[in-house]
Amino acid sequence: MKINTATKITIVRIALLPFILAIYLMSFYGVSAFITDYGRLIAMALFIIAAASDFVDGYIARKYNQVTDLGKLLDPIADKLLSFLGFILIVCDPILNNGSAGLAFGENVSGILPLWLGVLAISIATMRDYIVNAIRQIGAQKGLAVAAIPSSKIKSTAQYFAISFFMLYSFSLGMDFLNGWLKIVVQALCLAFLILATALSFYTIFDFPLKNKHVFAAKKEETNAK
Repeated sequence: MKINTATKITIVRIALLPFILAIYLMSFYGVSAFITDYGRLIAMALFIIAAASDFVDGYIARKYNQVTDLGKLLDPIADKLLSFLGFILIVCDPILNNGSAGLAFGENVSGILPLWLGVLAISIATMRDYIVNAIRQIGAQKGLAVAAIPSSKIKSTAQYFAISFFMLYSFSLGMDFLNGWLKIVVQALCLAFLILATALSFYTIFDFPLKNKHVFAAKKEETNAK
């Protein structure tokens, strides 16, 4: 089976995941001075490349008619793995958490991500993904198209921005070069995008089924036919 360009980009996105994981985790434990100082920055750059590829492969698939069954299978898997990995890394990052219990904010604050908010973001995103996957499976069994919805795309973008800003903030604190108003701005962006992404994940739990209610209608028709 020949793999087209769009699917190759998706596969590259999946292949980047273990490198993002390894480099970011190694920056926690002082494997080397270089990795300790720049590991988070390198991991963030790879994460941004992977996130950007999500939009590139979709554009290529639509523009050049490269939509395939393999691409339909791998693309949502790659997206969910990327966002889930990013959430896990920032929740486990000792610089970002640093004992913070509430929504920390301000120039003298270091750990700004309370554990409860990170767990809430992961839990809602995971719940949403299970619901979406279930609807897609039902649609696939009946030969029905289950389209992506605009709110899902906005949600993914907000997740990518939130994770990237948290990675940047963690790197900047480790290198101690983010101060003054710039530090406050990055803190605000971190929390704003994470809260937005979590709210959109919760919203799409209801919006996705409503936008694809034809899947359930088809099931009901089959039952009546029997």
